[in-house]
Amino acid sequence: MHRMERESSGPDRRGPARSEGIDSPDGVDVTLIRWMLSLTPEERLRVLQERETTLAEIRTVREREPKWTSEPF
Repeated sequence: MHRMERESSGPDRRGPARSEGIDSPDGVDVTLIRWMLSLTPEERLRVLQERETTLAEIRTVREREPKWTSEPF
């Protein structure tokens, strides 16, 4: 089970629902900004740490996998 699915206390740290998208007058979707600001500083740090862990896992897998080429099969 994924780490974030096990943690049920506190706000949803997976991110905002796509249907909540709100564009600013200059066309920027501010959903992610508003979602992050709705979290406490501790929750924001936890989100950042979870993203960093995920990126480290991806890098580890990519290092073990053969390199992709742009050549067709």
